[in-house]
Amino acid sequence: MHIEFVTLSKPVPDQVQPYSDNTGVLWHGTSDLSTETMYWDLPITILSNNPLQCGIIQTMKCDESINLD
Repeated sequence: MHIEFVTLSKPVPDQVQPYSDNTGVLWHGTSDLSTETMYWDLPITILSNNPLQCGIIQTMKCDESINLD
């Protein structure tokens, strides 16, 4: 799994007021921003299982429990 975080390194400059006329409003966002990127690669392994083994686990009884308050 690849996770990537992109953050601004400087505040966004003051926004320009959108252009408005009789037909609608036109706004252009900032075309250049200073950003910093951090990424994290998390290796995940998926192991196959025999479906018969899943049925055995469902029939097992457990006397232990954990309560989270």
